[in-house]
Amino acid sequence: MAWLGALISAGLLWVAFPPVGWGAMVFIAPVPLLWGLRRTTSRWTAVAATYLFGLVFFTLLIWWVAISTRVGAAVLFPFLPLYLVPVGYVAWRFRSSGHWWLLVVGAWTVSEWFRGHWPFGGFPWGSLGTAVGDIPPLRDSAQWVGETGLSVLAIAVAAGIVLFVERRTVRPVVAAVAVGVILAVAGAIWSPRIDGTPLRVAVIQGSSPCPGQYCDNENQRIFDSHLALTQTLAAGSVDLVIWPESSAMYDADTITNPANAVAVGAEARRLNAFFLIGSSRTVGESGFVNANVLYGPDGMIIGEYEKTQGVPFGEYIPFRRYLNWIKETHRVTLDIVPGPGPVVWDLPKGPFASVVCFEAAFPRHVRDAVRAGARFVVVTTNESGYGHSAASLQFSEMTRMRAAENGIDMVHASITGSSALISANGTITERTPIMSSAILRGEVGFRTLQPTFYTRVGDWVQWLTIAAFVIGLIAEVTTTREDPERSMESS
Repeated sequence: MAWLGALISAGLLWVAFPPVGWGAMVFIAPVPLLWGLRRTTSRWTAVAATYLFGLVFFTLLIWWVAISTRVGAAVLFPFLPLYLVPVGYVAWRFRSSGHWWLLVVGAWTVSEWFRGHWPFGGFPWGSLGTAVGDIPPLRDSAQWVGETGLSVLAIAVAAGIVLFVERRTVRPVVAAVAVGVILAVAGAIWSPRIDGTPLRVAVIQGSSPCPGQYCDNENQRIFDSHLALTQTLAAGSVDLVIWPESSAMYDADTITNPANAVAVGAEARRLNAFFLIGSSRTVGESGFVNANVLYGPDGMIIGEYEKTQGVPFGEYIPFRRYLNWIKETHRVTLDIVPGPGPVVWDLPKGPFASVVCFEAAFPRHVRDAVRAGARFVVVTTNESGYGHSAASLQFSEMTRMRAAENGIDMVHASITGSSALISANGTITERTPIMSSAILRGEVGFRTLQPTFYTRVGDWVQWLTIAAFVIGLIAEVTTTREDPERSMESS
């Protein structure tokens, strides 16, 4: 039963995310796994079945990692399920406890917290709350509870369903569903919105001549394709032009390449617009910065934001000296030098900030930018190494949760697509095709309202759930020690 439940749950949870994207399935997906764990008599079966669930789910979800880095895939695929193993043990060990529902919800929440923070800053793909974002009223409620709070809701409903079906215990599932209904109604009534002056933006999706590969003069050819598309814009038609991550890399960087700097400056003056350019350049002998550089309408550099959290095995090699024997690590020749933190720029119509690619997967980075004063946020990303896979769609799903959490408009700018304009309630209003050249035109607004509750307080639901789990676990362990017969029944 545990093995079958693990496989069914893995398949159902995969369906909740792109490319299928049936987000509501997230409330059902954990049920077969939890049901099976409550029926196995072996702790090792419970642990192994939970690991199998995680292995199948994560491999199906992020198989595209192997397209870019086989080493990264070889690390991620077997490592990520380890976060869920304690959840399986808790679900099995306390299956006879009256606190089972609380302990399972808490254990899953703890596992998501660890996965979003450790090691190397974490890897949050597959958070239940991301899939819940497919339900607009609940996505709107992220302004109060965040994506992490919606994850708690999803596992609470699933665990409650297990108890209802098995024991006809109604209180957990009724409580969880009631909270979900209240959040959905409140989100529908008070959907996040912006009220500031609109800003005309143009995202230049210049694509790449050899996406996911290496070809002659690639960096300059990418720059030239973005420049050529920009030159088709009419003078005075746009306020902010956005070039994605890696559109001006290394030898094509506008800071170190004078000719490219002149070309961008000329376009900024012609359009009388600000330019945000995704740039990379070397620092010292072994480092580089991944930055968004802002040019003013006069063609001069205003400043830059340097990415603070790099991608392990993509932008740096952890423990490089011990891994040099792996040939593929030699492809990552430089290690990213993290920037100091959020940078907010003041445009005539309001302040904005940017984050770079991977950072938008984490609620904390966009929230930090908004708390620093940004009233809309730009995400620049590359994604050219993942082809037509679901990587881009999954990432934009995460970006729209950042918009809903903070009640801000966002721009998701990708070098090969899919680029998107995202409204303050997380609705993707415009989107470009993947692996194509395109210009995405539209308007974004500045939020002048007070920051959302989530922006001010953060992951409070997650922290309260973790605290309740710790208290419940201590109480359960204490009770078990005082009652040896109960301990024997549970083991």
